[in-house]
Amino acid sequence: MRRAEAAAVRVCFRSGTGCRTAGAIVAGRRTVPDPRPYSRRRRGDAACAPVRTALSMLPVAVVLWVLLAAVSAHGGESAAPTPEAFAALLGDARPTVRVEPLTAYPDEKTLPKFLFERPVERYVVEYANGYAFSSLLIRNTGKNLLIYNHGHDPTFKEGFSREFLKRYLRSGGSLLLTWMPLRDPRFPPDAPPLRVRFRNTEQRVPVRTTRHEVLTLFDTEGYHFFRYFLDPILLPLGRVSGDYESISYVGLSGGGWTGLILSALNPPVRRYVLVAGFLPEEGRASKADLGDVEQITPSVFRRFPYRFFLEQLDAKGPAASWIIYNTEDDCCYRAVEHEALIRRMERTYGNIHFEIRDSTTHSYSPDRILELVAPGAPGYSWWERVFE
Repeated sequence: MRRAEAAAVRVCFRSGTGCRTAGAIVAGRRTVPDPRPYSRRRRGDAACAPVRTALSMLPVAVVLWVLLAAVSAHGGESAAPTPEAFAALLGDARPTVRVEPLTAYPDEKTLPKFLFERPVERYVVEYANGYAFSSLLIRNTGKNLLIYNHGHDPTFKEGFSREFLKRYLRSGGSLLLTWMPLRDPRFPPDAPPLRVRFRNTEQRVPVRTTRHEVLTLFDTEGYHFFRYFLDPILLPLGRVSGDYESISYVGLSGGGWTGLILSALNPPVRRYVLVAGFLPEEGRASKADLGDVEQITPSVFRRFPYRFFLEQLDAKGPAASWIIYNTEDDCCYRAVEHEALIRRMERTYGNIHFEIRDSTTHSYSPDRILELVAPGAPGYSWWERVFE
C-alpha cells in the first residue's frame, strides 16, 4: 500500500486532478479502488492543494521574470533622464586636440581682419575617422571669457555680429569662437575637403556637403554624433577655463541650440544667452521650425526631451539664462506664431528669462547682448555702423 500511496502522490504532482477525480490509487499500471475512508482522502486532497497552486502560478512568474530581464537589458530607459545618463549616451570619442598659433591673417572671405588684432590660437579637434574641427581662442587682457557660436555662418558678414564682437573685444574679454559642424573656417581657405571614414567601410570619403545629415553616416563607433557639436567647445574650455574668472556663452540660431544641449553637461559657464535657436517638440510642426537633423534626432530626444534640457538650464539659477526670440524672424521660430508656447515656457521655467524682440531678421541687438555678458563695453560709432 505504501508503494501505491507514493504513486498517488506522483499523480498529484503530475496532475491537478489526480487525487480526487479518480478516487483511486494507481499501483503500477493497475487502478484499484482507494480503500481509505472518504475523510482521509479529503485530507490527502488538501495536502495536494499547495502543489496545485504553485504549479498554476508558474506561468505568471515566468512572464514577470522575462519582463524584468527585458527592462534590465535596455538599461532602464524608462527611468527619469539625468545629466549623467545623457553624458553616458554621448559616449567618449577620444579625439586628439592640437593647439597652434595663427600668425598670418587668412583673408576677409574666411574671417574679419579685426579678429587678428590680438593673439589667436587654433584648437584643432581630430577624430579617428578623419573628421576635424577648428575653434579659435582670441586672447585678451581681461579675466572674462566669452564662448561665441554664430551657428552656420563662419564669416560674420552681418553688421550686428561684427559690431558685437568688436565691442566685446574692446572691453578686454577673451573670445572662444566656434561654429556648427562642417561650418568652421578652413586653414588655408583653399584646403581640400575633409576625408572621413563612413560606416560599414574602411575607405575615407571626401565630404563635399555641409548638411548635417551626413554626420549620421560617419563611423562613430563608441560615441554619438552630438559629440561633433560639443567637443570643439568642451575640449578647449577644459584647457583654459582656469585662466578666467567668469565664462559666458552666446549662441545664435544653431549656436543657441548648441548652448542648450551644452548646459546639460554642466561646463563652468556662468551665463547663457541663446538667440532664435530652438523650440520644444510641440513648436516644430512647420517646415521653417522643424530644424536640422540634430534638433529632432530620435536617438536623443526620445529619451531626453527638450523639457529635460530646459530643466537643466533652469536649475542654474535666476541670473544665468536668457532665451531670446524675434517677432518676425525671417529664418525660424517666429515669436508671433509661438508666443503662447514661449509664455508657457516662461511660466514653467521661472529662472530662465524669456525675451521677445521686435525684429524681422534672424539677428540680435548687440547692445542688449553686451548688457548681459559685458556691461560697460565701449560704444560703436555711426561711422563704423555705416562703413564697416
